Parts: sequence; structure tokens; C-alpha cells
Amino acid sequence: MSTFFRRSAFGASLAVAAIAGFGFNASQALATPPPPPPSACGISGSSGTIAQADSTAGHTHYRVTLTANEGTSACTLSGWAVEPTFFLGKSPVDVQPQPYGQPEDVAFGPGSPVHFDVQVPNSGDADPADRVIFELPELDGPEGTNGWAVGDIAVGAGTQIGPIQPGA
Repeated sequence: MSTFFRRSAFGASLAVAAIAGFGFNASQALATPPPPPPSACGISGSSGTIAQADSTAGHTHYRVTLTANEGTSACTLSGWAVEPTFFLGKSPVDVQPQPYGQPEDVAFGPGSPVHFDVQVPNSGDADPADRVIFELPELDGPEGTNGWAVGDIAVGAGTQIGPIQPGA
């Protein structure tokens, strides 16, 4: 046997002995679960759109739909979009919407979109906007997780926001 092969065999024997001596168990290393996927309620966990919906007497309605990104885990929302701020371009629109309706716990995740209603009085005093950002009301979740949606909308005095509901 050549000197090279004897040294290689000796080195391999030392490596095996060292691993065995430190109690390395390959099955334990492989059994470590991967980290959980990010929450659909987390930052960058969803995308949102704004679209005009059916109007009612004296009001224009818009539907804000949130869709969870693929590869995220489900979470539970309960309540209203918190502190919504509407923008036109980079400029905020001066409106303080108020919540209305009864909230419920809603599952949100891939394949389970959610939505909420924005109700605007037809008073003629609405200002155009193209985006809204808000905090998601995650049940037992972290505070301050932003949601967002884009689309044409007009908001003004008396604007109200309904609770988050299941479906698109």
C-alpha cells in the first residue's frame, strides 16, 4: 500500500473517531425541522387591490382585497384595518375613516383571501387616492404589521371602513 493511501486511511479513521467521540448523530442532524414559513400577516406576506364595488343609496363603496403570497403560513385576522392612511402618489389624503360593522375572526393565508369595505358618502367632497396603507389586526399577532393596497379610490369626510371579512 502506498504512503498516500495509508495516510488517507489514517486521516479518515481519525475523522470517524472524532465524530463518534463528540456524539454526533446523523439522524438527529437530519431530524431538525426547517424554520416555519413567514406569516401571511407579516411584512411582505400579502398584496392588496382596491376596486369599486356596488353602490348603495348615498354612498360609493370600494372593496379592498388582500391576497396572501404563496409560501406563507395562515394567520387569523380580527377587526378593522387599523390607522388606514390613503395616498395620492406620495402625498397623504386628509381623511380619518371610522370603523363600522361587527368584526369576526377570519382565516387568512394562501388560497384564503380577505377583504374589507370602504364606504364613502356621495357628498361631492371626495379626494382621489391611489393607495392605502394600514396595520393588519392579527389576532394574537405582532403589532405594527403593515398591509397595503393599490387602486383608484376617492375618499372624504364621513368615509367608513368595514371589518375584515373572508373572501375576495
